[in-house]
Amino acid sequence: MTYTVVNDALPAGESSSVASFINASDEIAGNANTAEFTSGNPIAVTWSTTGEATVLPGPPNEVTGFNDAGDVLAEQANYYGQQQALLWTAGATEPIILNDAGGYGIDLALVINSEGDSIGQSYIGNSYEGVYWNASGASTVLGVGDSDYPRALNDIGEIGGFSSSGVDGSGFYATEWTTNGSILWESLDPDSEIAAMNSTGAAVGYDGNNAVYWSPTGVETVLAVGTHRNPDRAIAINDSGNSIGSNSTDTRAYEWSNTGETVDLKKLPGTAPAELRLNAINDRDNVVGAEYSNGQWIAVGWRKTGKPVNLQTILGSSWTDTIATGINDANDICGYGDNNGIYSAFELLWVPKAGSPDGGTYVNADHSNALAASALHTQNDQESSGGGNVVMAT
Repeated sequence: MTYTVVNDALPAGESSSVASFINASDEIAGNANTAEFTSGNPIAVTWSTTGEATVLPGPPNEVTGFNDAGDVLAEQANYYGQQQALLWTAGATEPIILNDAGGYGIDLALVINSEGDSIGQSYIGNSYEGVYWNASGASTVLGVGDSDYPRALNDIGEIGGFSSSGVDGSGFYATEWTTNGSILWESLDPDSEIAAMNSTGAAVGYDGNNAVYWSPTGVETVLAVGTHRNPDRAIAINDSGNSIGSNSTDTRAYEWSNTGETVDLKKLPGTAPAELRLNAINDRDNVVGAEYSNGQWIAVGWRKTGKPVNLQTILGSSWTDTIATGINDANDICGYGDNNGIYSAFELLWVPKAGSPDGGTYVNADHSNALAASALHTQNDQESSGGGNVVMAT
């Protein structure tokens, strides 16, 4: 198998770019900026599979979601402390401004599903409340006046997160809602949170110090037992019910089955990373993220066996400080890093080698700098892994 490197073009006038999401069509969404990506006024950008950039019209904003239809979710802040939630449907010349449910002009857009529906929060009264928006921008407030924090949305209209409305009125409780705002189920434990859910309604997150999996009806399975000083957290789940997570110091990373079987995601050979960052798992159980070692990030892909692949090496010697942010079910990867001093988006396209499902070479776009390697043969997605139908909070 072969990975082809696509260097996503900078839009005219911009000096840096970040790829955050990849969808099933290998389209990418993210931001470009006139300054380094951590400052300035970011603009929303999509990239084709050949790396051609399209700037989405509208005010400066931060892209927060992207789906398989090509719809882009973003949030835009102005100088008056207000914040709008925006939705560009595929090919639209102007964004839809999602309804301001609270009337205070402060809305946070977080996640979009394949139907173009989205979730986030609006400032209502004296607190932030969870909100569901349909594809036309109409809003529904979640819960019954308590502080609700949605973090995940699937394609069958189920929402996961946490709420302060628990049985004793204190703490935060893992919760699933319907799109009409009613509660499907709520944890009885006051220190629990859903971080991600899949298309069946299964969810992962934490309960106290432990990484946990919840069935679609809310039955809990402990994936990893943490401690007060070093709790474990699950952060993403695929449609098979397999999930990923790490401990609080981010020095150990794992992939779990929904019954709690554990695979350690290993560090790159010869490195002693101070931190491991996981960003996505696809329906083929491959994982992407990065490790922080010797003062820089290195983009990494992990096979389902836990074996790591150095994606920065595949990109080439001009790349440093790289992070892989998303992967789709075709095993295509997006991310960003420093390319000869310019923060740039990249895409790695997975090209199967006939008759060899597990072997092959990784090559860059001009077929030079070939690297013999064991194939990274499977990977997971977020509605748009970030691509698809598994949603992850950031």
